[in-house]
Amino acid sequence: MLVKEDFTDEVLLISEAHVNAANDFVKLIASKYGVSPDKICDPLTYVAKRIGLLHGYVSCCLDYIGRDPVSHEGYNDEDIYLVKMRAYKDQLKELLKVVSAEDFTGQQINSNNGIYCMDLWRA
Repeated sequence: MLVKEDFTDEVLLISEAHVNAANDFVKLIASKYGVSPDKICDPLTYVAKRIGLLHGYVSCCLDYIGRDPVSHEGYNDEDIYLVKMRAYKDQLKELLKVVSAEDFTGQQINSNNGIYCMDLWRA
């Protein structure tokens, strides 16, 4: 699962609570696709890892919204944590639209590994 070193955002201060929230979210989404926690592959697939990272970032941003000193001193109109939260939340929402059980197991179920045959005819 995810560890603190997986989080690379240089602005956000990720804590163990955020890492735990991210791992719990990965397990929650996996369970919605019928994948039990013991069936989640380790290391995580790109999609599963990205889901966890994005949720961890959103969780961290929620903890820090309103604490951006630059936005309160008149240098900027918006809190950096609010801006980041919106960006990460939008990415997470889009990723959750295309996720499948295979993204958590690392195995393609009922798949032909991307090989398809189709008849082509010239007119």
